[in-house]
Amino acid sequence: MVPVVRILLAVVALAACDKLPAAPDAQAFETLSPEGKCEATLPRAKRCTDELLLAEVASLDPGGNSELTNALREDLGETPTYSDDAEAMHRSSCLGSRDDSYPRGVLRCWEVTPCKAFAECVYKPVASPRR
Repeated sequence: MVPVVRILLAVVALAACDKLPAAPDAQAFETLSPEGKCEATLPRAKRCTDELLLAEVASLDPGGNSELTNALREDLGETPTYSDDAEAMHRSSCLGSRDDSYPRGVLRCWEVTPCKAFAECVYKPVASPRR
């Protein structure tokens, strides 16, 4: 009986690893500093660092030459990004974004899965409200 319980606990633990973290409250998010927005979006973004990097590169040349993106995809496939590097890459993209577009994109696309679709959603241009 004990081995069955251990197996069940292992399955539950693995399932929990795939569960998305809770999204920040949208109203509270708007009151955060740029650094606070980066911190709030880190738990979601760091799970998809490689895909976000690929989507960012692709967004710089939409409809253009995908050789760079394909080469980068191959390289990342061989050596995926983890932990501290993922956090550093997130902070760089986040703090370097204009108008908080990157952290807003992460929040807007929070529930989108898998990572490739999430990353494409984050970098999809969004029309700004007219004033």
